Formats: sequence, C-alpha cells, structure tokens
Amino acid sequence: LLLPSRATGRFTVHELLRQYAEAHLDEVGQTEETLDAHASFYSDIARGVFNSIKAGDQEAALATTEQDLANLRAGFRRAAMHDPPAARHFLECLWFIHEIRSWLAAGETLFRDAASIARSSTAEGSDQVAALSQAEQSWFITLMGRAEDGLELATAAHSEVMASDPSVADACLAQQSRNIGLLFLDPEAIGPGTKQAQALAERDDEEWWRMTLQVWEAYSHVFDPSDTGPRLAVEGVDYFAAIGDHWVQVWPLGFLGARAEQSGDLEEARRRYEQSLALGRDIEFGRIVQYMLNALGRVTTAQGDYNRAESYIVEGLGLSLDAGQAREIVGGIVDIAAIRVGQHRWTEAATLLAVVASDSLRSQRTAFGATPISELADGLETEVEAALGSAELSDIRASATDATARDVAVSMVADPGLL
Repeated sequence: LLLPSRATGRFTVHELLRQYAEAHLDEVGQTEETLDAHASFYSDIARGVFNSIKAGDQEAALATTEQDLANLRAGFRRAAMHDPPAARHFLECLWFIHEIRSWLAAGETLFRDAASIARSSTAEGSDQVAALSQAEQSWFITLMGRAEDGLELATAAHSEVMASDPSVADACLAQQSRNIGLLFLDPEAIGPGTKQAQALAERDDEEWWRMTLQVWEAYSHVFDPSDTGPRLAVEGVDYFAAIGDHWVQVWPLGFLGARAEQSGDLEEARRRYEQSLALGRDIEFGRIVQYMLNALGRVTTAQGDYNRAESYIVEGLGLSLDAGQAREIVGGIVDIAAIRVGQHRWTEAATLLAVVASDSLRSQRTAFGATPISELADGLETEVEAALGSAELSDIRASATDATARDVAVSMVADPGLL
C-alpha cells in the first residue's frame, strides 16, 4: 500500500491506507496531535527552503517546494490557526513558489484563506500571521491586474505589521507587497517606505533583505534623469550574481534594460533584457519571462524588426493568459498595435486599439513601461487617425466587436497570423 516513485525515490500512501489511518487516529484521539506534528515537520522544511533561497540556491528550493507542495499548503493552514511562529516559515516559502511559477489565482486563494484562519485564532502572534497573509494575498491580486485593490489591501496590512515591532523579514515582506502595487501605479512612490524597511535590515545586518530592497529602490529611480537608479541596479546585479541568485538578479537587469530603452540605447536595452530573460528561463520564472518578452518586443519594434517583435509579444501573451495577468494582456495587445502601425497596417492597428479603448487597465503601467498603457495607446491612435482619417477611424470603432483583450490574445496565440 506504499507506492514508490522512481522520480523522487520516495513513497506515497495509497488512498485506502490514508483513510484507514485517519479513522484510526480519530478513534484513539490522536488526530490533533498528528496534524500538529505534520505542520511542525513541514515548517522546518519551509524554513530550510527560504534559507536556500537567500543563499542563492533557488533550484534546490524550487525542487523541494514542488515535491512537497500539498503538505506545505496543508501545514500552513494548520499552523495559521495553532502555531503562528511555524506559519511564518510557511508563508515565505509558499509565497516564493507561487510567485516563481505564476500561480496567481492559487496564491491569492491560499493567502486569503490563511488570513481568515489566522484572524479566527486566539494563539499569540496570529494577528501578525493574518496581516502578513493579507499582504501576500494583495501581491497576487495586484499581479492579476487589480492593482488599486491590491495596494489598498497591502497598505492596510503594512500598517498592521509595522505597528507591532516587526522582524526585519516581516517588515520587508509587508513593504514589498505595497511596492508591487506602486510599481504599476506610481513607481516613484516606492522609495520612502522601502528606505524605512532598509534601515531595519541594516540595523539587524540582514544583507540579503537590504539588497533586495535596494533593487526596489533602484526601480523608484529608473525613469528619472539621475544616475541613482542605474548605480543601485548595478550593485544589485553584482551582489546577487556573486551569491548565484537568479530570482532577484533578473529585476535589476530588467531595470537597466528599461533605463537604456528610455535613453534610446536600444542595443544595450536588448542586451540587458536578454540577460534577464535567460536567467528567468533557467528557473522557469514565468512572470519575468513574460515581462522580458514584452520588453524585447518593444525594443525590436523600435528597431524595425517586426516579425521578431511579434514572436516575442505573442509568446508573452501566451504566458499572460496562462497566469491570468489581465494587465499584461492589455499591454501586449497595444504592443501588437504598435507593430501594425510600424508596418502601416492601419486598419488592423485601429481594430486592436478599439478592443482595448474602454479597458480600465489602460490606466496602469506594465512592469517595465515608462508610461501608462493608455499613453502609448493614445499616441498610436493619433498616428492611425492621421493615416486613415477621422471618419474611417470612427467607422472602425463603431464596427468593433464585443471581443475583449483576452479574446483577441487567445486568438493570436492560437493563430499568430490572424491579425
């Protein structure tokens, strides 16, 4: 009744044996004790996973987490009610795997449930677990396109965490959850809170967290004319490369690409984006792969290499669809419209722009975009109108179908030559 796995060298329990054991534990009154022991055991594994992450060994951390994912999730829910210190270890580990693998809906559900469980607990420290779980829930809400909702939830959680003399890790996790919302809405506002968390990291000599926050600070400067953003980003690349980290290193590489793109140095932008993309592919970091594909699509569009640009963006759209990243789908459709403008395929560009014309996500930025999606779309529409004339553009808008950006993205991924 124990089933061996050649892939892992471990055993799984047959469902009949599991049901028998569960019934027997109920009979002898040991169910609660066993569940606590299970949570404690996997809490130690979760703590080891995040230590591996900070040591730069993300591949080992991913392998361990994916192998024991169901047990880690179950242990987290149990610890959220009965053992807040153990829940804290689960929280970091499970946030990491859901972030890397772009399991956005599953992550939002997991942390929403954990926050609810912890708020119903009377165990000491459960309030902090609830606030941190809410912060991580907000992270995934933001990534699914609801940046305003995510930022509101994260700001409330951050206030709750910071009011309770938090550890460095707690303060940094809470701040990051605010930063991800600000990234899409107001990147320049990332700086002040990040510096506050950095001060805690410096005080307690938490170098990994300090440098992670420095990467966030770099982003708050990436589109201003000073050399602060690039300097901080280069320091981040050097630090995380030295410890063998791919997970965090991809971000300052992307930021350097964005700065080069903004300054018009398209070859340097392409080089940095390709570096980040390669690292992201190494650890199957779906979100950064998608972001870098879209960024490379923009750069190659500007260079006039429209076929390559379209292949980048369509691949990125496929990843966005898989992950449920609604904002990136809208941004990708506008990027395809930019290609059509470059090709002087004006009617197709107008049709694509009509699809996203009333989408509320236009007001947000994409992760490495210098301006909101709407500004790019409006600029493209001005070019289209100049080419087609106002009357024809109005006719295209009026005849546009009820298709959503997601509908168009699905069609384009299935048949890239459709439009």
